[in-house]
Amino acid sequence: MRVSIHRKVPREVSEAMEWYEKRRDGLGDPFYVEVEKTIDRIAANPMHFPFWKEVARTRKASLRRFPHGVIFIHEAHGVRHNKRHQSYRSNRA
Repeated sequence: MRVSIHRKVPREVSEAMEWYEKRRDGLGDPFYVEVEKTIDRIAANPMHFPFWKEVARTRKASLRRFPHGVIFIHEAHGVRHNKRHQSYRSNRA
């Protein structure tokens, strides 16, 4: 799955990294790495994660080492016949 990052996410991650750095020197980078790993897990298997607060299509992937989660939406872009309309997907991606 292709993961698109909302424009506010980099700032949120940066603010959290700064918070962790203030608590303990060197803790911001491991937080960032954990966010990246979680996004990779989402890309590999988005349906694995539970729905978040019963919001339509919204899921949450918890970070393993930190008390944070990545909130995401998994969407279908269409349905097409496997043998017809070969260019269909490329027009929507």
